[in-house]
Amino acid sequence: MVFLDTLLAKMHEEQLTMEDIQEEVGQDSEDDLERACTMDDLKQLDYLECVIKGQRFAMLEEKVFLSTLLRKFSLMTTQKIQDVCLALKIVMRPVEPIHIVLKRRC
Repeated sequence: MVFLDTLLAKMHEEQLTMEDIQEEVGQDSEDDLERACTMDDLKQLDYLECVIKGQRFAMLEEKVFLSTLLRKFSLMTTQKIQDVCLALKIVMRPVEPIHIVLKRRC
């Protein structure tokens, strides 16, 4: 979502807002909000396409970070899985931090 915020702030060197994206998504279906999207509708979603590309870029960044970390370290925790509470949000993450120990690999 941070990347989305950055994208919204910088897109086309102008202020692109969430309202702009919502307008783009709803512009062809205002007459029938229950109508399913068609291929023609999807082809016209330029802003949304940029958001999806941003999510793909963020995923690549995560893969680079994790692969670099896991090549150099083994990850361990002192907590038991039963002690980890999860909260379901847009992204599932632990309620409390999971403490890890970095052990240098030989």
